Amino acid sequence: MAPPNRQIRLIGWIAPTILVVLWQLSIDIGLIRFRYFPTPVAVARALYTIALSGALYKNTAHTVLVALIAWAIASVLGVAVGLVVGLSVPLWKGVMASIDVLRSLPIIALVPVGVIIFGFTLKLEIVIGAYAAIWPTLVNTVTGVRQTRIELLDVGKMLRMSALERLRKLIFPSSLPVIMVGLRLGLGLSLVLTVVSEIVGTPHGIGNALISAEQALHPGQMFAYILVVGLVGYLLNGVFLYAARIFSPSERSREISR
Repeated sequence: MAPPNRQIRLIGWIAPTILVVLWQLSIDIGLIRFRYFPTPVAVARALYTIALSGALYKNTAHTVLVALIAWAIASVLGVAVGLVVGLSVPLWKGVMASIDVLRSLPIIALVPVGVIIFGFTLKLEIVIGAYAAIWPTLVNTVTGVRQTRIELLDVGKMLRMSALERLRKLIFPSSLPVIMVGLRLGLGLSLVLTVVSEIVGTPHGIGNALISAEQALHPGQMFAYILVVGLVGYLLNGVFLYAARIFSPSERSREISR
């Protein structure tokens, strides 16, 4: 008998499979008559074509690399700033309102500002992706630190631990489950906003290939790249959860998976 988690994942594929079948049947029997709306079979053929040409791997590699760089930058800054803010009550009271305002700004609306500052360059993709990813990481780090149990802090005082030892041995480990949730959310946002910046005008990556296919009236390729974005996001999420199970205790992994 398959493990419960595997059964849940298999059940999760039922709805997308039914949707694809209905999509194909709706076009075959004439319920959907849009001229440029391809069938799943046409999308599969287009995916095979771009894979055979090498464009798929080149564009995917660029997008994934940029998204991971942006996420790594956001993760380091978000955790570092979050720890500082979370550990200082006066600082927490003073800056959290500003953080809430900044993270409430629609990130997509800031893309044109990034274009003006950085132009259609790699910097634009990294900055936009990092800006999107930093907020869930920062906020979750602050939340995790502020939620550290008083009993743990009392233990540190009784053992006469230094501030650095309390942070390293008590506060950070107890905050890690919440921080990991923020890192996971940030990874997804980094990928999405990287693709958005490529759509706006960066001449590389999946986003650029997607918009180029749309402008060239190649809907099969356009939908193929949309599918690729979804698959990349799914795989990145799976790799993150796998790494979390390796580097974190089982209780933390369960917390992230909820």
